[in-house]
Parts: sequence; C-alpha cells; structure tokens
Amino acid sequence: MQPINTPKLFGSFVIALTFLLYFGWPVLSQAAEPSGLASAEVIEKIRSEGRARVIVKLRTLRAYRKELQMSQAAAANQRAEIKSIQRRIKNALRGAGHKIRHEFASVPYLALEVDAAGLARLAGARFDVEAIYEDRLAAPLLAESIPQIEGNLSLEAGMDGAGSVVAIADTGIDKDHPFFGGRVIDEACFATGVSGNGGGDCPNGQATQIGADAGVPCAFAPIGCQHGTHVAGIAAGAGIDYSGVAPGADLIAIQVFHASQTCGFFEEMPCPRAFYSDILAALEHVYQLRDQYPIAAINMSLGGGLSISACDADFPAMAALIDNLATAGIATVVASGNSGFSNAISWPACIST
Repeated sequence: MQPINTPKLFGSFVIALTFLLYFGWPVLSQAAEPSGLASAEVIEKIRSEGRARVIVKLRTLRAYRKELQMSQAAAANQRAEIKSIQRRIKNALRGAGHKIRHEFASVPYLALEVDAAGLARLAGARFDVEAIYEDRLAAPLLAESIPQIEGNLSLEAGMDGAGSVVAIADTGIDKDHPFFGGRVIDEACFATGVSGNGGGDCPNGQATQIGADAGVPCAFAPIGCQHGTHVAGIAAGAGIDYSGVAPGADLIAIQVFHASQTCGFFEEMPCPRAFYSDILAALEHVYQLRDQYPIAAINMSLGGGLSISACDADFPAMAALIDNLATAGIATVVASGNSGFSNAISWPACIST
C-alpha cells in the first residue's frame, strides 16, 4: 500500500482551482452583482433597455501615469499592461451579449456595449475592472465665438496661426469650401451607430475610418451636419472680408457624430449626437498624431448636461486624455454649453484641465 502523497494532491488541487478560476471565469461571474462597480445610470439603462453603452476603467497594477512624463520603455510597458487587461476582459465576455466599441491604447479604458449578462461578467472581473461608467451622448454646441474670446485682437496683432494645425472634432468639414483653401491636411471619423450591428455613420458605413474623405460632413442631417464646417470656419477660415481666429492654420477634420433619435424639440430628426467613447477616440487619435503635425489645439464645440464644479471624477477617461494632450502641448478647447447659466457649464468643458 503506497502512502498518500499529500503535497502532490494539494498541488493538484491548487492547479485545478487556478484552471477553473481562469478558464471558467465567464460562467462563474454571470451571477456577479454589478452594483459597486457600475454607475446607477448603467444599471438603470440595462433594466429599462436591456443593453447599455459603457466605458470600463481598467484596474492596473501600477498607478496610471501620463506617458510623456515617463521613459519610452515605461510608457511601452504601461501600454502593454493596458492591452493585456483589455484582452482578459474580452475573454471574460465570451458568450455574453456584448460588442467592443473602442480599445484605447494610451489610457486604461475600454468602450463596450453590453447586456445584463455582459455587465455581470464585467462585475465579476474585479481584478481587472475598477469602475463602469455610462457612455453618454453629447450634442453640437455653438453660440458666441470670436468676439467672446477676442480672437479679432490676435488677428490685428498679426497672429494668424500659420505653421500650426487645429483639429476639429465635430460633424465633419466641407474641405472643398473656398474658406479653407485646401488646408484640411488629415481626416478621421469615429461615429458608432446606435443599431447595435457594429456599423456606424462614417462615410464608409462603419464606426471608424481613417484617411482621405473620412472627415467629410455627415449626411443624415442637412442642417445639423453643417455644424463642423461652421466651427472650422470660425477656427481657421480665411476670406477677403472676414476670417476665423487662425486663418493661416491647417486643419484636421474628425467626424464624431452619429444619427440619433434622441433629439430636441426644435431639431431635425435624426439629429447629430456623439457618444462619449467616440469623442475619446478622437482625442486619442489627435494625441497619436502629435509627432506628425504641429497641432496647437483640438476644438470640440459639443457637450451635454450641466455641472457647477470640475467633473474629472465623472469623466475620468476624458480627463486622462485631455491631460495627455496638455502634456504634449495641445490645448483642448470646448464649448462652455452653459445654456445661459452663470454658474454652470456642460461636459466636457467642466474637465478641470
């Protein structure tokens, strides 16, 4: 009779348990309670509509740091960790209703669309998931501009933006308009559709498009889709009788709006709306172009809601990306969207940086 080898049995038990926890994670986590990780808005959206667009904050081993304040090796390691966590979360979601919307490279976030089972899987992945936020909607915003910021004074002083580039994240730009004189030098589109089929409202019919003609105006709202061209004209239009703030600057056109039925009383239907995650994708795209072009600013004449104080905690992914851009010397300029209030502004204007 051979003696029982307790250490081997114990080791086998540990290996089996590890195997179950790792490979069986999706099954085990289905019953996980999302409260505590998911915001109340996400939970209510799941209950009322069966699905929700979410921004997942990843739980990294080391505290997240701005890339340009790190060595290249450290920044690469941070990106590798972000990608690894995203991969584990995608594995955990197998078999549950979900769609991957955006995988961010420079900040620890992941944009998803999930059903109740998918949300439960995310809640079960607590080693990798720190928080789950609603992927909100932003509307185009524009009222007073050049006189309000005294842009006419900078022009009179001879500062016309020559040698700089301004990115416009909006409804797209009519690059053939004579006001721009061929100065649209790069284009992109991040415009996820709301149908849930993975498509979008970029010119190619998809949710993402990079390159020539990607940043042309959206076509679903004849009035609303002119907004980006109007904003670009204010930023960098050049005419004989009147011009924008920086008529010598080049432009990057980024289309971030999709056709939405969530419209105001006086708006056309469908109307332009931008998902929080698509705006994030535009910000990261500009950050990735920082060494390719002398980008001075990214303009976003859009927003939603009202806040009476800094809202970084409510929109941490956007705060992180805006901080990265600021570290790279790129200003993020946002419409205040205060709707006449003297003590409140909309998001993302309420981000502290």
